[in-house]
Amino acid sequence: MSLNNATIKAMRRKLLEIMAKAAVSRTKKFITSTTLRNALDYRLTLTRGLITLKIPHYWAVYVHNGFGPLGPKKKGYYIYFKDKRLDPRTKGGSSYPVKPSDRRSLTKEEYARFNRINARLRQAGLPPVMFRVKATKKAVAGQQYYTRAVEYGGILSEVYGKVAKRVFDDFLLKEVPIITETVKVRL
Repeated sequence: MSLNNATIKAMRRKLLEIMAKAAVSRTKKFITSTTLRNALDYRLTLTRGLITLKIPHYWAVYVHNGFGPLGPKKKGYYIYFKDKRLDPRTKGGSSYPVKPSDRRSLTKEEYARFNRINARLRQAGLPPVMFRVKATKKAVAGQQYYTRAVEYGGILSEVYGKVAKRVFDDFLLKEVPIITETVKVRL
């Protein structure tokens, strides 16, 4: 039997895809941000046998690595909403900024409207929907989700042997003809 190049490439792709999906699944367990966890994906480079995990959001690196002191550019406050669906900056909680240019501040009108809503809620004895928090000027530790996923038994080490054998066996069963013969043995 000879395996042709197309068969070998297909086997390699299938093996890498299974391993990439296992790596994504393992890493997602360590990402606390729902937005980043849902955005985690992979890219295959077949010529080098490389799996790259990626998150498109520019701020994912800050969540992963942590960051030093920083704060809002104009004012010394952060604005956040208890329910992300109410935040007009995120289009109802469905669209967090991916690139830095996607960020935006509340308009004066939006800020005033939510202050009025908060005042009415306070009068009714209910919690506010918009929070204004003084920016902290201290460093924040990162989550290190990629590092933790690797340290937690290795992303691929458990999967590789089983997957490689299964993929290889599947391809061999398709490529190698199975010949059965009856053999008579005289004792």
